[in-house]
Amino acid sequence: MNCFVTGASGFVGANLVHELVARGHRVKALLRAGSDTRGLRGTDFERVEGDLADKEILASAMRGCDWCFHVAASYHLWLRDYAPMFAANVDGTRHVIEAATRAGCSRIVYTSTVGCIGLPREVNGQFTPTDENTPFS
Repeated sequence: MNCFVTGASGFVGANLVHELVARGHRVKALLRAGSDTRGLRGTDFERVEGDLADKEILASAMRGCDWCFHVAASYHLWLRDYAPMFAANVDGTRHVIEAATRAGCSRIVYTSTVGCIGLPREVNGQFTPTDENTPFS
């Protein structure tokens, strides 16, 4: 399969690229200019320079891809201004999904973080697992 991966310079993304290539898939990896690519050493992939804000690069790079893995995220614990984080995590995700849909990707895998949902609740001594309906704590 032809795969497109965002967040390929991160821990999860780099390991995903290695695994996809090891399984015989061709990978295009979206990387920002100046990204630390040490985690990608030793694997054969096509570098696509750009970021989640660039709809044209996303659309162009995903042409011919069967699968899209969206692993990129801004995960700062504290920022003076959260607008860039919102732009990456919300708008960027929208851009990736729209581009993957237009490119005809048959599979879109989105990886998020436990940081966007609430912690488990204790009710009558029992812990209730969190899901997308749990209020953020």
